[in-house]
Amino acid sequence: MRESAENLVVLYTARNSWIETVSPFAKLVFTLFMTLNLIMIHQPIWMLGMLTGIVVLWRTAKQTWRHLLLSIVPVAFLFASTMVYNLLLTENDNHTAWFNVGTFKITQTGLLNGTAMCIQIAGIVMIFSFLVRTTAPTSLADGLETLFSPLKKLGVPVHDLVLMFTIALRFLPILSSEFHKIRKAQIARGFGFHEGTLSRRLRSLFPLLFPIFIQTMMRADELATAMIARCYTGEAGRTPLRIRNPRASWLDSFIVGIPVVLLVVYLIIYCKRELSL
Repeated sequence: MRESAENLVVLYTARNSWIETVSPFAKLVFTLFMTLNLIMIHQPIWMLGMLTGIVVLWRTAKQTWRHLLLSIVPVAFLFASTMVYNLLLTENDNHTAWFNVGTFKITQTGLLNGTAMCIQIAGIVMIFSFLVRTTAPTSLADGLETLFSPLKKLGVPVHDLVLMFTIALRFLPILSSEFHKIRKAQIARGFGFHEGTLSRRLRSLFPLLFPIFIQTMMRADELATAMIARCYTGEAGRTPLRIRNPRASWLDSFIVGIPVVLLVVYLIIYCKRELSL
């Protein structure tokens, strides 16, 4: 069944895949190491291999191609600006410029650097989208609190920060639904959001943004009232909702081991190559 636009921002939906049985802590560690790999490794073959692996995991988790594209489209402007920046401002004396744009020289090195950076950005966006779409918000909050628990010894309010992140994550689908309702109501009143000059289009956004801002403040006030009514005072004295097995399963070890082994193999190959020069 075709999904409505309001439902596209729903981040997590249970799809009964084996990915969902992996602990949130393991998926967070996997995400961090994959991000580190994408930042450190610059060889095109390795980067394309990692990108392909992320896509395979995406489909293994029974996520749709449409959601994959929707996670990348919002950063399309970043892709374009990154490519233009590298094409125009990267110079290499070993390659003859393909053609000149004023005082700028477009070279093969600039094209390769721009493509590599776009692959990096796409991979990082996809891996974080994979994390939030395959992990329930409450489980993700538990994993984040476990991951950053050592910071509690330094006085960092980890529980409060994770709570704010979880609330913000849960508010996204609600605000998206409210946005579409208000947009349809304003269109029914004759507002044209895709007509006229750029300045007129920007001004026409005010009837959308102001009601959204008011709705956000009202919902935040209602949430605060509900938390006070339930005597919420922070982490002190609270017990976990679910008692989790502290021992990692073989799936957890497998999903964490993939990026770790990949990073170790790359570092060994890189060190051998540097030593041989």
